[in-house]
Amino acid sequence: MKLSSSLLILPVLCSGLAVSAKPAISGSGTVVYSAVSSEGVSQYWTRADASPPKYPVVMAKNGWVGCGVFKVSIDAEGKTGDVNVLSAIPGNHQIRPAVKEIKSWRWTAADGQTAQPAEQLVRLDFCMAKAAPEQVQAACEVQSQYPCQ
Repeated sequence: MKLSSSLLILPVLCSGLAVSAKPAISGSGTVVYSAVSSEGVSQYWTRADASPPKYPVVMAKNGWVGCGVFKVSIDAEGKTGDVNVLSAIPGNHQIRPAVKEIKSWRWTAADGQTAQPAEQLVRLDFCMAKAAPEQVQAACEVQSQYPCQ
């Protein structure tokens, strides 16, 4: 599938090279959730509700795209405890609503795992463009392959 050139800028924005000041985007927005594997951080849990996370309002109003990587503490009952921002684009302040949302998430033990307290890395990619929702989703999937730093 060929993506338009306006969608190809999304990976560049999430690589930390640039952040758009205030574009006039009145198109589609999406958030892609990823469980991140990392040494010492186990994947014991999966989200109980698979609905897409919400786009932070301040980011949507300003037409900002970005990403965040979060370290999430989960207790033995599947409740979210602490949520720490490890990296964020455009910055921690703009991504704070995502922390609040993650704190409301419930979790279920992953296949073959016993429910136990654990920490898990989560990545959220926030994408929008003046394009069809399917194109924005595809661009966001590409963006999620780039470092969020």
